[in-house]
Amino acid sequence: MAKRVRVRHAGGSSTIKVPSGGTAGDAAGLIESIAPDLTASRQVWKAGYPPRPLPTMRQSDPFPGDIDAIHASLAGTDTAPTVDFDDSDGNNDVGKDDDEGVLASALAASYFDVDGPEPPLADPDGVVVRRVIDSDNSCLFNSVGYCLRRSRSDAPSLRRMAARAVRDDPVTFTEAFLGQDPAGYTAFLLRPDSWGGQIELHIFSTLFRTEIAAYDIVRDRSDVYGTGRGYRRRAYVLYDGIHYDALAHAFDPSLPEEADVTLFSPTDEGVAAKARALCEEQHRRKEYTDTSGFALRCGVCQVGLRGAAEAQDHAQKTGHTNFSEY
Repeated sequence: MAKRVRVRHAGGSSTIKVPSGGTAGDAAGLIESIAPDLTASRQVWKAGYPPRPLPTMRQSDPFPGDIDAIHASLAGTDTAPTVDFDDSDGNNDVGKDDDEGVLASALAASYFDVDGPEPPLADPDGVVVRRVIDSDNSCLFNSVGYCLRRSRSDAPSLRRMAARAVRDDPVTFTEAFLGQDPAGYTAFLLRPDSWGGQIELHIFSTLFRTEIAAYDIVRDRSDVYGTGRGYRRRAYVLYDGIHYDALAHAFDPSLPEEADVTLFSPTDEGVAAKARALCEEQHRRKEYTDTSGFALRCGVCQVGLRGAAEAQDHAQKTGHTNFSEY
């Protein structure tokens, strides 16, 4: 059974769920997921009253069973981190523990209630609205974050979860599936200027046990990730050829975003029909960018490319992300 631990930090306080048999590295990763400024390898933990520094432990050491509250901060120049990651493989960006599958699922459970109930049917008088996400190369991640937690700034945490998930499951995430070797893919995924797409939607659907319906304005179609797996919730995102936005249900479009509903029953045909109608209308009005015929040139190696798909494949294989039309 997961152990609930209260964590106090500069941004407030939150609760993490350290999995049964979880390690100090697991807990550090969970703390980083709720407070991204607290890098796992640089955290200082205090416990008790008054709070006192905990002794240094290796990332693979079991998380102390008698700790149910932690004060977490960043190590300074004269302070050693509580969790020592030197016994890892040296890649502190993706995951350090011996059982990374536990860590990935624990991160997801700490971020979002993966076992939550099925939402009720949405109000039939409401409308589906497009919630615009910043165009900063993290639009897919922040669209998912908006749907799950109404946040537009969770891309760093979601990137880490997706990267860990790839490393957790080498049977699924092979070089053939990813289009490049998994290590290179995870390194690309962790870069803030890299794009997300179908693979990440598949990952997030699995991690959060939530169907994700992606509506494509360019092709006027939808794909539902996680369908047929018994998930009790569905989120909706909209793709216009180069950008993802979140879809929400509002009783009235003039209401503030705080009133949005962003998770739905997979059987709610009313919301699905409204999302489909919005996509059809955007397609009819040609509010999309068809990148399939774009002539692009890589600004790093000067190779010529045709369309966004070739550009994304080139970026994943080389790490180059500076493209221009010619």
